[in-house]
Amino acid sequence: VAAAAPLWNPPAVVHGNVRKRYLLELARRGVPVIPTTLVERGHTAPLPDGRLVIKPEVGAGSLGARVFEPGDPAAALHLAALTRTGAALVQPYVPSVDGYGERSLVWIDGALSHAIRKSPRFSGDRESITGPFPIAADERAVAEAALAPYASQILYGRVDVARDEHEQPRVMELELVEPSLFFARQPGAAARYVAGLLRRLEQLGA
Repeated sequence: VAAAAPLWNPPAVVHGNVRKRYLLELARRGVPVIPTTLVERGHTAPLPDGRLVIKPEVGAGSLGARVFEPGDPAAALHLAALTRTGAALVQPYVPSVDGYGERSLVWIDGALSHAIRKSPRFSGDRESITGPFPIAADERAVAEAALAPYASQILYGRVDVARDEHEQPRVMELELVEPSLFFARQPGAAARYVAGLLRRLEQLGA
């Protein structure tokens, strides 16, 4: 596609964002993320104590993502099933998503536009969202830090954050490929997206 027409977001960003191991790179850059263990294809790993989320490294719509109670033997079986065909992520379950919720901060054409709240969603669940909500200053800072290397390259993106046991926001996912941007939840968001797209086309002389 990129050989035939310009892409926003560009191919290099898309390729790097398809696999959720980007969370490890965010952590190396000092961006606070949900603690994540990457288990490569064909491998296994001891599971930490506590309630866990296990998900495939590549997925959308919570496909293959499941939550397990402490000591549940099904957790190791699910991890083994996922790593037969690809890598998987093991993360602690973040209790704040049950109340405060997971906050999705939407980036459009150079700035954060709006935030919505998502309820926990695992394989087979329907998406439940509310909002928009004001973007808290600490959530904004984390989202902008996560987006910093891409901000000048992308038209759109989304940073999903949750608060840890110390009430500090951490990145759950950085969505730069095909995220829902929840235009209907924020008046003017779709118009901002279209304006950014039109400006890029005009710069190409299209």
